[in-house]
Amino acid sequence: MEELVKVTLDNEMDLIVAHKRAMKLAEMAGLSLASQTTFATAVSEVARYAMEQVPGPMLTLGADSSLRNQSLTAVVE
Repeated sequence: MEELVKVTLDNEMDLIVAHKRAMKLAEMAGLSLASQTTFATAVSEVARYAMEQVPGPMLTLGADSSLRNQSLTAVVE
């Protein structure tokens, strides 16, 4: 996976930034608006849950474009 964006999740504003970055990444990948929204909402909800469980989780958005598989990836640490 090629890392494209890293966001530290400390407060609600960071969730908004994470959602916007996920939307932009999905747009750049050529997904439809419905798919962009679905991906960004899923990223945002997982990030919100992580913030409730541990202080200061890190969200990493990336892309994998191997010959067989093209995918967007969101990792919360």
